[in-house]
Amino acid sequence: MKSHSTFTGRQIGRHVLASLSVIVALAASVSAQSNATADNWKTYKHPVGLSLKYPGDWTLQEVPGFIQLISPEVQKSAQGQPTELYIVSAEQAGRISSLEDPRLISALESSMTQTFPFLQRVGGMARIKAGNVSGIMLTREGTNPQGMKVRGQLSATILNGFSLSVFAIGSEDVITARQQTVREIFSSFDAGAGERDPQLVGLWQSGLRDDGVSDRSSRYTLGADGTLTKVTRSQTIVDAPGVSLDTDDQTETMSGTWSAGDGRLFVLWENGSTDDVAYEVRTDSAGSRVAMISGAQGTVGFTRVGP
Repeated sequence: MKSHSTFTGRQIGRHVLASLSVIVALAASVSAQSNATADNWKTYKHPVGLSLKYPGDWTLQEVPGFIQLISPEVQKSAQGQPTELYIVSAEQAGRISSLEDPRLISALESSMTQTFPFLQRVGGMARIKAGNVSGIMLTREGTNPQGMKVRGQLSATILNGFSLSVFAIGSEDVITARQQTVREIFSSFDAGAGERDPQLVGLWQSGLRDDGVSDRSSRYTLGADGTLTKVTRSQTIVDAPGVSLDTDDQTETMSGTWSAGDGRLFVLWENGSTDDVAYEVRTDSAGSRVAMISGAQGTVGFTRVGP
C-alpha cells in the first residue's frame, strides 16, 4: 500500500455535508407542516457515534456523501425533481472548534453559492440552539431558472470535533411550513461513543510485497478504545552490474481513530483524512483470522497477527 489510503472509500459525512447538486430544478408546491410529534420520531445513529432524530413518517436515505430526509408529503416537479430537499451531513471540523471561526462561515456560504448561484444571502447569521450546543443558521433566497422563488436555510454546529449541518431548500411556503420540524431535527444532534466491532480489535498485517527490488508491509493496531496506529515499513535492495543499493528500513507511522458496525469500517486519521470501507472477518483454510477490506481500490486482505 502506498499510503494511508489502504482504507479508501467515500468520506464520512460528506460523510452522513453535502453534495447539493442532486437538485437541478425546483417547482412550486404547497405542503402542510408534518404532524409528527417527538413521541413517534425515529433515531438514526452512525457507527462513529453521531445521531439524530427525525419524524417517524419521514424516510431516511443514506447516499454516498450525505443523508437525505424525505417528507411523506413531498411533491415532484414536471422534471421529476423533488420540490423540497433536506440534507444532513457531517465532516471532521479539523482545527475549526468555534462557530465564530470565519473559515466555517466561508465554507458554508461557498457550498451554497457553488450549487445554487441564484440564491442571495438574506439578513445576517442567526444564532440557534442545537441541543446543548449553540448553532448558526444562514438564509438565502432567490428565483431559480424556472422562475420560482426559492429559499435555502443551512443550519450548522460543531460537536465533538465534527461540523454537523442540516440544509433545507424549496419554495418559500414549503420551507416556512417545515421550519419547526427542521429545527427539531437539528436540535436532536448528539455525539456518543462509536461502535467498535470486537472482531477487529488487535494487530493486523497487510500482504507483504516483494518484487525483488523492494518490499513493503503495513501493520494496523486497532485498540478496543477506538485508537488506531498504522506502521508501514519498506526497504529497497538493488544488486546489479555496476549498481548496488541497500537502503535501511524506512518506517512511517500514522495515528487515528476507528469505529465499525454492520460491516462498515470508518477511519478518522489525525491528518484530517477519512476512510469508509466495507469489511468481512473470516477464518481461512490455515485457521488464521483474516479481514477482507473492500474500498475504491479493490479488496485487500489482512491477517491477524496479534492481540
